[in-house]
Amino acid sequence: MLNSLRIGPRLMVMLCAILVLSSVVFGIALYNIYSNLMQDRQEKTQSIVETAQSIALEYYNRAQAKQLPEEEAKSQALKLIGLLRYGADNKDYLWVNNMQGVFLAHPKKGGVNAFSSKDANGFLFMQAFVEKAAKGGGFVTYYWVRDEGKSAIEKISYVSPFKAWGWVIGTGIYVDDVWNVFLRNLLYLGGMSLGIFVLGSIVAVFVTKSIVVPIQAVTMTMGYMTQGDLTGAIPATERLDEIGQMAQALQVFKESMIRVNSLEEESRHLQKRTEMEKKEALHQLAEEFEKSVDCIVGAVASDAVKMQETSERLFQSVETTGKQVNAVTHNAQNANKNVQAVSGSAEELALAIEEISSRIASISIEADEANTQVSRTCDNMVVLSKNADRIYSVVELVQQIAAQTNLLALNATIEAARAGEAGKGFAVVASEVKELAHQTAQATEEISSQIAEIQKSTTSAKSDMETITGRVSQINVLMASVAASVEEQRAATQEIARGVEEASRGTNAVSANTEGILKESQEADRMAKDSLKAAGTLREQTGVLKSVVNAFVQRVRSA
Repeated sequence: MLNSLRIGPRLMVMLCAILVLSSVVFGIALYNIYSNLMQDRQEKTQSIVETAQSIALEYYNRAQAKQLPEEEAKSQALKLIGLLRYGADNKDYLWVNNMQGVFLAHPKKGGVNAFSSKDANGFLFMQAFVEKAAKGGGFVTYYWVRDEGKSAIEKISYVSPFKAWGWVIGTGIYVDDVWNVFLRNLLYLGGMSLGIFVLGSIVAVFVTKSIVVPIQAVTMTMGYMTQGDLTGAIPATERLDEIGQMAQALQVFKESMIRVNSLEEESRHLQKRTEMEKKEALHQLAEEFEKSVDCIVGAVASDAVKMQETSERLFQSVETTGKQVNAVTHNAQNANKNVQAVSGSAEELALAIEEISSRIASISIEADEANTQVSRTCDNMVVLSKNADRIYSVVELVQQIAAQTNLLALNATIEAARAGEAGKGFAVVASEVKELAHQTAQATEEISSQIAEIQKSTTSAKSDMETITGRVSQINVLMASVAASVEEQRAATQEIARGVEEASRGTNAVSANTEGILKESQEADRMAKDSLKAAGTLREQTGVLKSVVNAFVQRVRSA
């Protein structure tokens, strides 16, 4: 219960407890004073009665010793006891009565039977005297009028039996003086207690203020500190008591908070500077990456354009070769017809042979040029494959950077979680960087997929070009064979007359060979179309790669 009270009320409770305790002590002291006064009066009356008892005993002994007659001894004893006085102005007296309540000695009521007498309150005091005496004596309290016309006053009487003669010897005193003394002591002790209480209250108030006021000031300062106000001075630090120690501890706490705030401010500046440096590093990395990829993509695009142009020329050459082969076939057919009519036109046969030789020479030249273009295309395919490998290396580098960025973002998230409230902003940035790293990884995977498609197309085109080269080489061999055959025909023109059937077989062979060449040229035409299509696809994929890289760089810059 006291734990819920403030210090001021606690001190007041302590003061009230002291007041109650002082009141109890004051009451006990007053009770002891009253008891002592009453005991003093009782002892006084008892000693006076004992004196009268000794007088009666003295005369009883004289009567027993036959020094005096018993009646005379009683008379003298009663007379002497009746003359005894004490108290203020010798107004207090002794009396003697018998067991029937008749006063034997009394200043005013000698011989009066007072057995049925009552005091002011109706108390049968004489009967009480007789009863006490019968029991060996004792005190009786009753009320009696001391002065005529005044109210009755409490009176204490002590009675003692003198059994030898059947007497009851007693005396009484008024106790109003006891109450007067008691009231004087009551006023004295009450005034003293009141003075002590007032003085204690004043001291308690000063002590309470000396404790409560500085504690309230320290508490108010602590409230300001909890709100972040560390500019106020700490009160009561000069005190040497517990409050001063508390204020000094609060001063140390305030200085610690100031240092902590300073460290937090430095941490925020450092965090901001780190973020700026990181952002600059990302921008620089993005620029370097963009330059590297632009250079590589530009080279690949240029090679793709060259490959497309070469494929177009190859397609045109193959198309021309096909036309020439068709012409050769047609001429061979004409030659076959001429052979049938060789007997009539040997000179025309020679001219036809010359024409065939010229056409075959042209076909050989075109075939050689096609072979050269195909070789160049193969070389370009090799360069394109190497460039694709370089792009794949750059993509792997980007994937490593994305993984490191993701790891840095994870570490930043952990550090932000450790920083608590101060790291929330940094945690958001770390989350964005982590998301960017994830997007980067997805972009690089897409780039890797595109590069794989490019490498696959390049490998296929290279294989096709090698096949075209083989076919063109076969065409060259066939053209050489045709040229040799034509040469033989020209040499044997003089023998045509005798070898028409053999010439016919030769022209048939030429027709067959030209048909094979036609098929080979058609196959070369198809391969040239595939090469042209692959070059276009490579060019498109290069554009897609550049778009993906530009999007990635833009995301890094906007982070």
